[in-house]
Amino acid sequence: IFAIKQRLFATGHFRGNMDDYFDVSLKEAVKAIQKEAGLFVYGVADITTQTIINNLALEAEITVDSQFDAAYEYVMSNIK
Repeated sequence: IFAIKQRLFATGHFRGNMDDYFDVSLKEAVKAIQKEAGLFVYGVADITTQTIINNLALEAEITVDSQFDAAYEYVMSNIK
């Protein structure tokens, strides 16, 4: 689950909690990927969806932005 969240975050498809729970925000991100790929949209990260996510991550140009990460963590820790 965490690896899927990492890949979706890196490709700009996920901005939820980075933990190992399959939560509502991850389900919605998976649905969005399935819709973009023309797959059946049901929010389960089956093997076909995981392959699509992996391919997107491999194709993505990933830039590490430590300032963004720090700001994101700060904002998320202060939302109640």
